[in-house]
Amino acid sequence: MAVMEIAAFSFANGKGLKTVASLDDLESRDKQITVTGQVIDLQMPPSQKNYWQWTWKYLQLAAHKKDEKKTCQQFALDVPSFLICPLVPSVVTAPSTTFSTELPFKYPTWQLTDSELTKV
Repeated sequence: MAVMEIAAFSFANGKGLKTVASLDDLESRDKQITVTGQVIDLQMPPSQKNYWQWTWKYLQLAAHKKDEKKTCQQFALDVPSFLICPLVPSVVTAPSTTFSTELPFKYPTWQLTDSELTKV
């Protein structure tokens, strides 16, 4: 299982990329919708064992030579929409230690419960 941040929907009718799609359309194989997105990196904070928080990082899907620059193609993924299960994360404030930085601030991030992820 992977959690994605969705960037766009591509419809079989070729009318370009869209930023919204109905849930009924996404579940239909006949609609032939492709979802483009990025897999997000989730961590379980040390203080909470039943939540996962986004680290503001994306997982690199393609490995390339060390000296190559990172490109969108290395992080983007296309998936048939009928394989997607929409999630509704909470927006929470997380301390900067979640990101392993030493800056003393808190930032908003997405949070998902274990139970939300195991239902999928």
